[in-house]
Amino acid sequence: CGQVLPHAKVTIRNGTGEIVEALSTGVITIEAESLFYGYYSASTNLALESEVSKSRNRLQTLQSDDLGYFDQQGYLYTVGRRSNKIISGGENVFPAEVEQVIRGTGLVSDVCVIGLPDDYWGQVVTAVFVPSSDQVSVAMVQQNVEGNLSKFKCPKDWVAVESLPRNGQGKLNYEQVKVIARDCLSQLKLNEINQLKVNC
Repeated sequence: CGQVLPHAKVTIRNGTGEIVEALSTGVITIEAESLFYGYYSASTNLALESEVSKSRNRLQTLQSDDLGYFDQQGYLYTVGRRSNKIISGGENVFPAEVEQVIRGTGLVSDVCVIGLPDDYWGQVVTAVFVPSSDQVSVAMVQQNVEGNLSKFKCPKDWVAVESLPRNGQGKLNYEQVKVIARDCLSQLKLNEINQLKVNC
């Protein structure tokens, strides 16, 4: 978190572009005389747009891919990226918040929270994590998280892996994480079906 520098104006806006009040999460929008042109290969809704302010100074406005809020003292907090936001059962879930709680258990060395498509929920909150030791199980992590998050934010699916895919800069490759999660969950469901057949 931090305060905005004097040369820029930062506002938090909702989906219709209206400025929201303190403590309300929305899109971080930056207004200044000098901004970068936009995100490489980004869609038009993230492109840089120029406008003239009331003071007739030419300003540029950028709707970033970042979500955040101002507290009542004017400090800006970021909660994640728009492109990573999960909508499950009509509720907004910000992966960064869930990841922070999971890391706080001390039971994981790395974690990535994603949304996977689901016919009923729209998206299912899914946690892909690296256990901190061989003794850590999915059930242990799940139990330590459930009391510290709202029910709709708690991952419904959990996948333990040896490592998470990252690029040369150390950033997560979310598409690869989703592929890994889908493959692991499909295999788990297949194993459950086979187990039921054996029991029958």
